[in-house]
Amino acid sequence: FFLYFQWLDESRLNAPIQAGSWVLSFRILSDRELMAFYREGRKMLVNMALKRVADFHGHLCPELVLGAKLCDYILDLLSDRSQANISLAVIAENCSSAIDAIQVMLGATLGNQRLHVMDHGKHNYTVLPNDGKGGVKLSFRPPNFGDEDEYGALEEKIRRQQVTLEEVVHFQGLLDARAKRLLALDHQELFDVSPTDTAPPPSENATCYVTCNQCSQPVLNSRAVDFNGRFYCMPCFQRLHVSGSCFSLQ
Repeated sequence: FFLYFQWLDESRLNAPIQAGSWVLSFRILSDRELMAFYREGRKMLVNMALKRVADFHGHLCPELVLGAKLCDYILDLLSDRSQANISLAVIAENCSSAIDAIQVMLGATLGNQRLHVMDHGKHNYTVLPNDGKGGVKLSFRPPNFGDEDEYGALEEKIRRQQVTLEEVVHFQGLLDARAKRLLALDHQELFDVSPTDTAPPPSENATCYVTCNQCSQPVLNSRAVDFNGRFYCMPCFQRLHVSGSCFSLQ
């Protein structure tokens, strides 16, 4: 809520008694109110899944809604929904809030190594069954929200910490409107789908460690660098001087 007191006569602010009224200027929609806007088929399944995702993430935002719609579309594309949580690997090309929806709704997580993140800043998602058949790539098709200029200007002001309280509240209103719009769109309006022959990434491996030759700390064998017969963690290897020049992994 954005609540403030409005003086009736601001010229008499120093008077001992002043008249005025409280004004409720803005109210942000709750997560439950936003989710209620989704009235399509299977609304109960989608709303309950979205509620779990919002609880896990901490709040409801447009990119979280986008991730939930993505997962629901993926489940639609699968011939056997019951196998989704044990047979899918996902390669995501961003590190946005949508990642949390994937972890909750598809069961592909960073911890079980079935979710791989390559942060290119793109809403592209490659979905790969473990048998290597029927892989698909989903690419976000941004809708026209109609507020792009205003949204971008406010986001830049927030980033620079030059925003007023009213502008912050107004920006939250724009976020709510975007979440509602995404909820109302069909899957096919949001994503392009194409087949892919990308091989599934390796499944969860045992945690085998080696000791870094530089800092003496344990490092996962799969993430260590073997250089001249010695193992290094990546930060230490980046600081190594090879032939008088600093060698850096890019």
